[in-house]
Amino acid sequence: MANDRRIDQSGLGSERTCVYTALLGDYETLTEQPVAAASGIDFICLSDNPALESETWEIRHVQPLFARDATRSQRWLKIRAHASVAAYDRSLYIDNSVLLTRPPEDLFEELLPAATPFAAMAHGFRESVAAEFDEVVRLGLDTRIRCAEQQRHYELEDPDGLRLRPLKGCLLLRRHHDPLVVAAMETWALHVLRYSRRDQLSLWFCLRQVELEPLVHALDNFASPYHRWPVSEGRTPVDQPWSDDDLAAATVRVSELEEELVALRGSRTWRWAQTARRATRFPKLLSPE
Repeated sequence: MANDRRIDQSGLGSERTCVYTALLGDYETLTEQPVAAASGIDFICLSDNPALESETWEIRHVQPLFARDATRSQRWLKIRAHASVAAYDRSLYIDNSVLLTRPPEDLFEELLPAATPFAAMAHGFRESVAAEFDEVVRLGLDTRIRCAEQQRHYELEDPDGLRLRPLKGCLLLRRHHDPLVVAAMETWALHVLRYSRRDQLSLWFCLRQVELEPLVHALDNFASPYHRWPVSEGRTPVDQPWSDDDLAAATVRVSELEEELVALRGSRTWRWAQTARRATRFPKLLSPE
């Protein structure tokens, strides 16, 4: 069992190194990584499933950040490598849908050169972050209202970032304790909690906020010399966010209730009732001397 493996990292330099993934909520079957057998690097799977076992991953059990939001809980672990795998200096994060086809030592040597804090793949078929927003809405991966709010904020603060080609979030190489990386990842995590859970929408903005320049690799997203994607199996449907119609109706109803409340507070009945409530709560203040 992978849980019983003891990895000797001698010869890997002074930086402790790991590959990790996060699998929460019984969303899909864990993808085994046969290249782990030929690697001297730890393979760690963070999971909330106490029964999960693996031949290639060391399973580490975690508690989700949100009991009813497995997606954002998974993103929290994925993004914050400095906390999720704090004992290590370098990490290769891969989504469960990624299959490595070469040992991770090759990826660190060729894709994360010395003194490089952050490396990722460019999106192979989306021209801009703005286009990614459009596609997320078109496919119903998040709501139009939430995406519009997020995109508008980015337009006001960093319009140039919306014109950049998106970065793929499924494979990330990081020296995750680098101060700029920590700052960028903490910012990114907050944006995923505040805005869309589709993390590719916010990655560039957060990197640029702290002035962290990533090393971007132009690799085939589906089949590079290092990986294949997507390969995950056994996926179960994830609760979809509210539809645009649901959100629009809720927004209208909230506005109606606010208008009713304003009208009520301006009515004579409300003022009389307010005086009576004050008299009950503060009788000494309203009683004659």
